[in-house]
This record gives sequence, C-alpha cells and structure tokens, in this order.
Amino acid sequence: MTRPRSMPNRSASTTRPGTAYVMALTVCAVAATTAVSGLALRAASADRGMRVGDLAGARLLAQSGIEATLQRIEDDPNWRTTFGTQLIDTVTLGEGRFRIAVVDPADNDLTDSSSDGFRLISRGELGDSRATLSVDVVMVSDTYRERVIAEEPLRYWPLDETSGSTADDLMDNDNAGHSGSNTLNQITGFDGGPAPLYDSTFEYSWDMHHDDLLFSKGTVMCWVYCLGNVVGDQTIFSKTRDRGDRGEFVISITGDSLDLTATLVDIYGRKQTRTFGRISPNTWTHVTVAIGNKLECFVNGTQVLKDGSVEGGLTSNRDTITIGALWTGLFPKNALNGSVRDVAIFDWVFNENKTTDLIKGEGTTLAIDPDSWAWVVD
Repeated sequence: MTRPRSMPNRSASTTRPGTAYVMALTVCAVAATTAVSGLALRAASADRGMRVGDLAGARLLAQSGIEATLQRIEDDPNWRTTFGTQLIDTVTLGEGRFRIAVVDPADNDLTDSSSDGFRLISRGELGDSRATLSVDVVMVSDTYRERVIAEEPLRYWPLDETSGSTADDLMDNDNAGHSGSNTLNQITGFDGGPAPLYDSTFEYSWDMHHDDLLFSKGTVMCWVYCLGNVVGDQTIFSKTRDRGDRGEFVISITGDSLDLTATLVDIYGRKQTRTFGRISPNTWTHVTVAIGNKLECFVNGTQVLKDGSVEGGLTSNRDTITIGALWTGLFPKNALNGSVRDVAIFDWVFNENKTTDLIKGEGTTLAIDPDSWAWVVD
C-alpha cells in the first residue's frame, strides 16, 4: 500500500495569489477617488472664487453706474430735458455692464421741477452675478459764504458777531478784533444776518500783520453799506499807515457822490488812485479789487475797471489791516459811515466769471443722501 504524500498544513496562514492585486486595486481606487475629490474641491473652490469675483465686479459696476451718471448730470446743465421724465440706459464695460435708471420717486417726472431730488438705481452684471445699488440725490441750496470758503481764501472774516471783541476767521488762520462790542449787530447784513456799524474813527475791526499776507498779487472782496452822503474819504479796507510805503493798499468811498476808489503804492513806489464805480446809500454793494499785472475792480460781480498801468503790491507790507477806518499808527482816520461784511483775502487774482459765480452762485448743488445708500437684494 502506497503511503499517501503528506497533505499541506491548512492551519498555516496562506495568501491567495490574487490578494495583492486586489489590494493594489483598492489602494489605487482610494488614491483615484482622493484625486478626483481634490479636483472637484479645487473646481468648486475656483467656481466659488469666480462667483465671488463676479459679485465684487458686479458691485463695482453698479457703483460705476452711479458715478458715471452723476458725471453726466454735472456735465449737462439741461440734463432733465435730455433724460426726459426718466432715464433707463445700459452701458457695457469689458465683460460686464451696468443698467442705470434715473427716476423722480415723488411724481415720476424729472422735468417738472429743477429743485426735485431724484433716485439713481444702478444694476451691475458680470457673469452670473448681479448687484443693484440705489441712492437718493437731493438738491441742496448753497450760500455765498459756502462758495467763498470753497475758494480757500487766506482770511475770511464774516464780521457778523453779535457781541465780544473777536472777529472770527472762518479759515481758522487768524481771528481779527473788533474795537468794541457796541459796534456789533447794529445793521442788518446783505444776507439778513447781523452786521457791525462803523460811524466814528473809534469803531472799526482790525488784524495785525502776518507774513502769509506778504504777496504782490491777490484779491480783496467784501460787502459794503453806506448810510448816506458824507463829504471826505471813508475807508472800507486798508493795509497801510499812510506813509507811502510800497504795497500799501486802501479801498474807500470818496466824496459825497460815494465814488469807490482803490489806492495803492505799487511795486515801483508809485502811489496811484483809481475811481472804479459808485454805490448807492443804504444799499449793500459787493466790491472786489484784484491786483496782479494790472488793477481790476468789480462792483456786484461786474468788471468796471481794468488798468494795466497799476501793477502789483496788493498787501505786500507789514502794516495792520483795518476795516472801517484807516490806521495811521497813532490814531485812525477816514472812518466809514456804514458797515462792512464778509471780508475775504485771496493770494490769487479773480476774474469776472469767478466773481459773478460767487455772488450769484448756482443756487443749488447736488448731494447724495448718505442714509439712502442701499444695496438692493434681488
């Protein structure tokens, strides 16, 4: 009997030939799944980034629509007629665009009143993203004072204090002084506010010299009121001790006919006086004197004198500025029988258009109501 061959020990651990292959497939599958998931995550992240980028771009486009439309309105004084009762427009910028609507929320008619506010609604579109911005624009009346301040004078004294001895400089450069509180709030100003009364040599306003007032070209402007015909010179504004030094400067009313005069000692040492207009008693008159390469004078915004023989030296001296009297260094003289308001000094030369704009103004300006600024959710 043939002895059978030994059987293999089944209790021993064995590995089937295909196991390693299967395990390798499993690992590869996991790796492949991880790789695919990573690509999906990166794609999703990129998609989110694109959407976020598009949304930011859409918001920028919406803001651009507001800014572009405001510029169109500023450039076209007849924009209400141009736009009609309302404006709806689309503008393409690169791969995006904005749609703008200009409406009058009160009555849906932009053309029926120049003082009505209006609403701008701008929708920015980029890719699949949309963003809508709505703002209300109101018409704000501006004042003479606001217009003067916007031109950044070196000094601006309104002289409308009702008490005390300080004359405020609205430019915060240098407050002046009043000779006495009894001069203040005695007359109604051109704007309905208080004004001082200068009716003797001891009633005036003044400011000590400061070196930023040393310039040879510039402009002085103010409002003037004269109570009546008085023989002799009446000083409106002066920067002099009446010694004939170069740069001395005086604006005054001369004689019983109330002629306006400008007197200065120019850069050549010549003292010259020019009559440039006439004012009516008991009436506020706007007076502007500008000196550069020539003397230029304006009354109520209209140029009345342009003299090339008088050159430079407007306030280029170290004397005290006196309003309502002429300071001689010892005692004032040539007192004004009236009032002065809103004295402004500039170190550049005004022209007729600028002077007229300051006096008459544009009446109203545009202002965005900050409380109305809102992103609209679609």
